[in-house]
Amino acid sequence: FKEEGINLPIKVDIMFDVNCGISKTKNGLYLCIGLFCLRCLSNDELKAVLLHEIAHFKNKDLEYTGKIEKYNKKIDVLFPLRTYIFLCPFLVTSTFDNLLNDYLVNEYFEKKADDEVIKRNMNQDYANATIKMFGLSKANYLKYPFIEYEVAKNKKWDEKTINDDLNARLDYYNAHKDFFEFVSKNHADERFATHPNINQRRKMCNVKDVDLTIKINHFFDDDIKEYYDISNKTCFKEDNKDLLKYYNDYFALKDSNTNDLEQLNKILEMAYDLGDYQNVLRICSKLVSLNDDRNRVNCYYGTILLMVYFNEEGIKYLNKVIEDNNNEFKVDAMRFLADYYAMVGNEEKLNEIRNMQVNILNQSDEMDDVLNLKPTDRLTEFTNEEVKNNIINILKDNADVFYVLMGVKTVKNTSCCHVIVFGEINLKDVDKFNEDLNKVFNYLDVLEDQYSLNSYPINVFKAAPKLFKDSLIVYKKGE
Repeated sequence: FKEEGINLPIKVDIMFDVNCGISKTKNGLYLCIGLFCLRCLSNDELKAVLLHEIAHFKNKDLEYTGKIEKYNKKIDVLFPLRTYIFLCPFLVTSTFDNLLNDYLVNEYFEKKADDEVIKRNMNQDYANATIKMFGLSKANYLKYPFIEYEVAKNKKWDEKTINDDLNARLDYYNAHKDFFEFVSKNHADERFATHPNINQRRKMCNVKDVDLTIKINHFFDDDIKEYYDISNKTCFKEDNKDLLKYYNDYFALKDSNTNDLEQLNKILEMAYDLGDYQNVLRICSKLVSLNDDRNRVNCYYGTILLMVYFNEEGIKYLNKVIEDNNNEFKVDAMRFLADYYAMVGNEEKLNEIRNMQVNILNQSDEMDDVLNLKPTDRLTEFTNEEVKNNIINILKDNADVFYVLMGVKTVKNTSCCHVIVFGEINLKDVDKFNEDLNKVFNYLDVLEDQYSLNSYPINVFKAAPKLFKDSLIVYKKGE
C-alpha cells in the first residue's frame, strides 16, 4: 500500500475463504482477505491480487458506487457446512459489508483494475493467482465431515485439525489441477458476467504457460495462528450436543450394506448433508441398482459426479431430473449443468440450457408455491389409500400425535400432497415424535409424486380453518 502512495490507516481481517475485498471506512480502508490466499499464493501472486484491490480504491470505484464500509455487519460468504460457527470470528467482529461486491463487480470496474496490475508487469503472477484461486474456491466449498466432527467434539481447532483441513483441500486441488487449467483456456462467456472469468483473465495477461503448483506460504503463519486462536475463544460457546449426535448417528450408519430403501435414503440424505461425497456416490449407485431411480437420487448422484469430481457421467443423471416436469430438483439440476458447460466452454449445450431457462424459472415459481402452505390455501382430498394407510401405521402408536391431515395443493400443472401432523403442545417423548416423523419422511421420499411433511402443535389446528379442514383428516388419536 505504501508503495502505491497510500498512507491511510488500514484494518485487515482474515476470513475462511479464497477471496479478497477492499472498502472504505470513515478514517481509512478496510481489507478482508481469504485464509487460502495467504497460505497458498506466493507473495508476488498475493501482491498482484492486492494491486487489483488497490486499483479499485485509486480509481474511485468505491466512491462511485456510494457504498461506505459499515462496522459490525455480518459477512455473507460461503463456508463449509457448519464450520463457520467454528472458524470465523469474523462473523463476530466483522467490519466488512459484502454487499459492496454487488456494486463493484461489473466488468467495467474489474477490467480497469486488471489493467493496473498489467501496467505493473505482473501478468504471470496475476494469471497464476487467478487460476489458483478458482481451483481453491472449488476446494473451499467442500465439506470434510471427519475433520469437522473432531473440531465440534473438541470445541477447538488444534494443530492437527488445522493441518488436516488444509491438506484435504490441497489434495483435492492437486487432484483436479489439470481440470482447472483446462477451464482457464475454455471458460465460456457468461450471460450476466460480474467479473471476467479465468479464461478472459488468462488471455488478458497474455501468458502461454501457467504455474499452478502450490507451495505453502509461511510468511503469514503468525497471523493465521492468531485467527484460529480468536476462533477458539469466541466461536465455541453454544451447546453442540445435537450436532455431535447427528455426526455419531451418521457414522454408525454410513457403512451399512443394507438393501432397505428407507435406510439407504436416510444414509444418503445424511451423507449429502454432511459432505461425505464418496458415500453419496456409493449409496446412489446402490439405489440405482435397486431401481430406486427418483429425482432426489439422480440429482444428488449427478451433482456430486459433475460438480465435485468433474466427471461427465453426472450429466445423464441431471438430465433425467430435467426431463421430469413435476419436481423440485429441476432448477438445481439445470443450474449445475449450466455451470459445468460454462466451465468447459460447451457453447452449444450452454445455449440449449439458456433457451430453456424461462420455462424452467416459471416452473420453479410454481414448484416453490405448491410446496409451501398459506393459511388461505384450499387443499383437495388425497385419494391414494395405500399411502394414507402406510402413514397411519407409522404414526398411530405415537401418543403425541393428535391428528394427521393430508391434502393436495395444485398450482397450474404442478401438484403436491401435504402431510400435516398435529402433536402435543409439550411433547411427552420428543425423540419418539421426531423418529416417527423421520420414518414418514423416508417413506414419502421413496414415492415418485411430490410430498411435503409439516408438523404443528395441536393449538394451531383451529388457526387456519380453510387450510386445516376436518374433511382432510385421515387419522384422529383414539380412533
